[in-house]
Amino acid sequence: MRVKLSSRVLNQVANEPSVYQKVTLVNFPYRRWSIVQEVISFLEMCRASGNLEALYRKGVFYFFNHNNPTTLGMINQVADDGHIGASYVLAIISIFNGGESMREGLMFIANMKKTEPLKVKRCQ
Repeated sequence: MRVKLSSRVLNQVANEPSVYQKVTLVNFPYRRWSIVQEVISFLEMCRASGNLEALYRKGVFYFFNHNNPTTLGMINQVADDGHIGASYVLAIISIFNGGESMREGLMFIANMKKTEPLKVKRCQ
């Protein structure tokens, strides 16, 4: 009986939107998201709960893989909410846009380097 009760409580807690909002996706694989239905459902619940990493990943994926410029709004929102990766991506996009936005992007990255050194993983 005690196992059923704790399982019920854990199940209720696991279905709270705040859990999906705060869950980390750092070790969550990038590939095969669109194939496995359970993964799609999980990520949709994360996005619906406002998980910044899930929103960022979707925005970047659709912007770069489907040439969907409307997802820039999603990336902007995530950056405004404090996602440093989203801010960096927006700066890079600004640089490639040229003109004044290029200058702003370069200034942003220069400021990032001064305030917080980036830890970059080597590509393999």
